[in-house]
Amino acid sequence: MNYKICFVCTGNACRSPFAKCVTKKLLADAGIEDIEVFSLGTLDWGENPRDAAMVDVAKELDYELSGTTMVMTREKLMAADAIIVFDERHRDAITRVLDYSHWNRIVLFNKIAWDARR
Repeated sequence: MNYKICFVCTGNACRSPFAKCVTKKLLADAGIEDIEVFSLGTLDWGENPRDAAMVDVAKELDYELSGTTMVMTREKLMAADAIIVFDERHRDAITRVLDYSHWNRIVLFNKIAWDARR
């Protein structure tokens, strides 16, 4: 059984897909194969390529950022064991569609990255 981590930002063009590609590389480098990582956006702006500036930044840092934007759905969120958001607006958007019993899976990025309160 795979553990599933989902990163969520607003449009799924910059932050969450970059966090996904960095996390996937860290897991691969560590030889960890039983964790699945994916990313979603809170807003549906259609299927679009990743932000070009972020793709360039990722490339400069030796990461490959590719794919197209994906909007969150209840089903996709319910499949995640951990949902990492970048601000309270993302958390609030998720709680409108995710079952209450799964709200404990939502965590702010700053909380896990730097043990910050906000």
